[in-house]
Amino acid sequence: MTLIQTTPPAIEPVSLAEAKAHLRLDTTAEDLLVATVITAARQHIEKALQISLISQSLSFFIDGWANSAAPVVLPVAPLIQFVSVRTFAPDDTPTSLSTAGFDVDRGPPPRIAMRSSMALPTALRRLNAIEIAFTAGFGPSASDVPQPIRQALLHLVAHLYENRGLSPDETAMPAVDILLAPWRRPRLV
Repeated sequence: MTLIQTTPPAIEPVSLAEAKAHLRLDTTAEDLLVATVITAARQHIEKALQISLISQSLSFFIDGWANSAAPVVLPVAPLIQFVSVRTFAPDDTPTSLSTAGFDVDRGPPPRIAMRSSMALPTALRRLNAIEIAFTAGFGPSASDVPQPIRQALLHLVAHLYENRGLSPDETAMPAVDILLAPWRRPRLV
């Protein structure tokens, strides 16, 4: 299973001005560093929570549909739009399937299931044979992202900015953990 970002978010969930205000910076000397830290903090939160904050396009490749009755769980939420499904023959020739042949559960977690009338081609390549394209995120603007997540992002930006070179240790950031807790997916061992 492979997840590829095909279109990144157009903006960050917090602006440079918001981050600088949170950090109490009033010069432009470290703007590039702060912007980089904002992106790193967003990516850290997205990976930890298996979510997209701002709308972005993704392709999820799977080797095969394990069971036609079983849904495929998409690795990122919240689901904005189920875009397409393509299969790949052994010679890498793509075939687009009608999205009308699939049921969508926005979740969380988001899931895609084949309808009983749908059948996949039988001759597929062994690896990454099926591509599910979708758009995920809370929306296209920063105001679409829940405020507790934006606040956690600002706390993480401050932590990364003040502790350059150190890894983001969540035990040192209880406010971040508390603010993000409602969005954590339960994990089965």
